[in-house]
Amino acid sequence: MESITGLLFCNQNLEPQLKENMEDQRNILFDEKPFSFKLIKDSKAQIFYKSKIVTVIQGKEYNKLKRVIEMDNIYELQLFLAKITGQFKKENEK
Repeated sequence: MESITGLLFCNQNLEPQLKENMEDQRNILFDEKPFSFKLIKDSKAQIFYKSKIVTVIQGKEYNKLKRVIEMDNIYELQLFLAKITGQFKKENEK
């Protein structure tokens, strides 16, 4: 019983690490950088996927985008844009 409980405890600790490694297994976000954005007036931003507009964000999402931009990390920016547009799941399903 103790070894089974210990094993379950270890697996629970590894789960967050596995999720982080599964975000972009094919390095599409890092290599191709398919997402881009354009900040527009009235605290709005247009989000593009492969040069086509997919959504316009504002409010809380816009503020989060500004914070991610300030981080100056291209991968984090691509990951944020992928998650906010919903394109992230579609890329992984192929």
